Amino acid sequence: MTDVRRSYWSAAFLVFAGITLIAVAAGPVHSQEYPIVFSDDFSQGAAQWEILWDPNGSIQPGAGYLVFGDYGQEVHMRIPEILTNDFNLVIDADLNTGSEDWLGIRFGATEGHPWYYGHVIFIRPNGTVQLLREPAPGQLKNDATDNFYLGKLPAFTGLSTLEVLVRPEKLEIIVDGLHTLTFDDISVRPGYVELYAVNPGPVKLYYVELAARTQDE
Repeated sequence: MTDVRRSYWSAAFLVFAGITLIAVAAGPVHSQEYPIVFSDDFSQGAAQWEILWDPNGSIQPGAGYLVFGDYGQEVHMRIPEILTNDFNLVIDADLNTGSEDWLGIRFGATEGHPWYYGHVIFIRPNGTVQLLREPAPGQLKNDATDNFYLGKLPAFTGLSTLEVLVRPEKLEIIVDGLHTLTFDDISVRPGYVELYAVNPGPVKLYYVELAARTQDE
C-alpha cells in the first residue's frame, strides 16, 4: 500500500482563474491537524459504508481491496453519520481501468437526490480532474459555468494515493505526493463525504481515511 504520510517540495506552479497546478516532488502530504474519524481497509467489504446506489450488487470485496462498480453501471456510497466541511480525505485506489469514465468524490452533500446536493470532484483514469461546484443548495448541474476543469495529471497506471483537502472556502487535491491541484472559489457547507464510480471497469479501493473537524465540534 502506498505510504500516505509524505513530505514534498514544490517544483513548478501555474495559476489561472483561481486554479493552481503544482508539480511537487516526494516527501508528509496531508497534515495531521484533525483527528481521524473514519478509516477502512475494506477487510469487511463495504460494511462500514452506507450504500446509496448499487442496483447490480457490483460493490464486492476483492483480494485486499473493494471492487467499486462494474462496466456500464453507476455505484454510490457514503461515509455515514459524519457531517463536515473541513477535512482531509485519503484514498488508496487503482483507477487504471482502461475506461475514461470517472471516480467521483462528493462533499458537502445533504439528503436528497444524489446529483443535486454537494460539490463533486471527477477523476478520470486518463488524469483529467474536474470539479462540479454547487453554487447554491440544490443547484448542482443547473449551470454549466460551475463545471470547472481543474487540470490534467499523468494517466493512472496502478495503485495511487489521492488526497483531497477540503476547507470551507477552498480545496486541494494531491496525487501520489507528486502533483497538486488547488481551487479557492468555492463555499462548502457541512455535509457528507461520498464516493461515486461510473462505468469504471471497475475501480479498486484499497484504503480510505477521513480526518476531519466535524459539525459537532
